[in-house]
Amino acid sequence: MLCLLFGILFFPFILPFLIIRFVFKLVFALLMVPFVLLVVAGALFMAFAAVMLAVLSPLIPLALVALVIWALTRHSRAASVIPG
Repeated sequence: MLCLLFGILFFPFILPFLIIRFVFKLVFALLMVPFVLLVVAGALFMAFAAVMLAVLSPLIPLALVALVIWALTRHSRAASVIPG
């Protein structure tokens, strides 16, 4: 009961400090939001890149074989007989 009484009595003296604390927290939050969003965007990009690498890495040998076949057929004599 005594704490409630002292809280009510000293509230006008504490109120400016509470307002200043709220303003500082608000300014800090508004300054930090762009950095937090940048970090979140970077993390999402890295996660997307990791998933794409995990999904596409088994296809690398097939892509290399297709590249070799394309290079051999592109530069062979049979391919150069017919222009275009």
